[in-house]
Amino acid sequence: FHASAAGVDIDIWDRSRLADILDNEPYGHWLRAKYLGIAQQLLSAELLHDISRKSVDALEATLFDSPEAWVDRELDERLEAVCSRAAVSLLVMPSGSGKSTACVRLLKSRIATGGFGLWIPDRVLEQAQTLEQAIQSVLQSYCSSISPTAGSAALILGEHGGNPFLL
Repeated sequence: FHASAAGVDIDIWDRSRLADILDNEPYGHWLRAKYLGIAQQLLSAELLHDISRKSVDALEATLFDSPEAWVDRELDERLEAVCSRAAVSLLVMPSGSGKSTACVRLLKSRIATGGFGLWIPDRVLEQAQTLEQAIQSVLQSYCSSISPTAGSAALILGEHGGNPFLL
């Protein structure tokens, strides 16, 4: 009665309903990992976002000594504009023109605003036969328990929200 008067709906869950969510839904797997210490198998948006952050941090550590020394360039703005509207963008420029820095900045910006992005190292691309396999390999390098369908799940998650999945 008091909850109703306060405009609060109460939804009581039995154990089987809770177990179903925890066992069969990606968000449930994330909850199990976070609060129960059970390795996550299904790819959730939360896990993909966490792996996205780790991936761009690894790229940044591989390429740069001091991100504080980065210089703003026109390329940063152009790349952001192109990647926000194009399904596929290739960045081809001479050495030293800021391609790597611009890509890291774009990835960091996209992830900071709730989007997804992964750095796929060249060794992974050389071994993969499909884009899904390359994504799967990167995901497994950060979460070894992830299901074999996580690569395709990542692409599906990346399609939602109006914030393109950057690779």
